[in-house]
Amino acid sequence: MTDEIQKLTKATHLTENELKALKLRFNTRFNGTKTVSKEEFVGGSCLKKSSLFVAERLFEIFRPQAIERGVTEGIDFEAYAHMVSTFGPNAPLEEKMFVSFKLFDIDDVNVITKESLTKSVRRVLSDVGYTVVNDQSIKEIVERTFSEFGTDAIDGIT
Repeated sequence: MTDEIQKLTKATHLTENELKALKLRFNTRFNGTKTVSKEEFVGGSCLKKSSLFVAERLFEIFRPQAIERGVTEGIDFEAYAHMVSTFGPNAPLEEKMFVSFKLFDIDDVNVITKESLTKSVRRVLSDVGYTVVNDQSIKEIVERTFSEFGTDAIDGIT
């Protein structure tokens, strides 16, 4: 086992075999580069078929981990492994909820406002081909989401 895989086995919710397979997929998908730019990640992501918005946001959420390690551009395999690990079956619910929240906190202010949720919903629906959804329908989705969080969510969901 390489030092990188050994380290990630302890730091993620993935097994050694899962990490080895993920590393192979990372190297294959991104032509063996050590880092991947946002454009390469979004273009080569399996998420691109569902939502470019989600792929872009995941890149933005996990990019700071790579920056902390001195990666000047893009994300590295370690950040990628953490991203994949977050949505795996062994990741704690709190971790999944945190990243899911950050997906819609597009202003990165730890609050999901009606405006940011409206932009997010519009973008996701557009990405998956629902271009005929009107503004009123999107507003209803956002209002219903906020009402489910109760009166504390008037200014935003935290």
